[in-house]
Amino acid sequence: MLISGSTALQFFDRSFYPDSDLDIYVEHLYADRIAYWLLSIGYEFVPRKQQTKDFRIGYQEIHQDTPHHLHGFFPPESTGYFGKGVSEVYDFRKSHPDRKIQLITSYHSPLEVILNFHSSECIVLPIISELKKKIGQLA
Repeated sequence: MLISGSTALQFFDRSFYPDSDLDIYVEHLYADRIAYWLLSIGYEFVPRKQQTKDFRIGYQEIHQDTPHHLHGFFPPESTGYFGKGVSEVYDFRKSHPDRKIQLITSYHSPLEVILNFHSSECIVLPIISELKKKIGQLA
């Protein structure tokens, strides 16, 4: 499981983006464990239009009679976000205070998805630059 996106960027550059969400990346095969934990601590699953309203049922439907290497909804040749190794995106919300988490699942390594998507968006580059500076200060 990896955290990326605006939350990671805020951590490294000590900034604050109002209304930003937490992006959690995990291999699709293990997403249920994280989703069940989110549900147990008070988050509510907010289905997208192609998803069933109950996370447990929707997740089980994907895995039923499907070989382990084909668990995602979206084929790798899909365009946009899903064409970059993303299998599915699950949204979770919690109120008071308002929090949003996106559980983004991948066909293979979550790091591959992050580097493939975010490096093209130039989001990961400032983080790498900041890490190089910190390492240089320690040397």
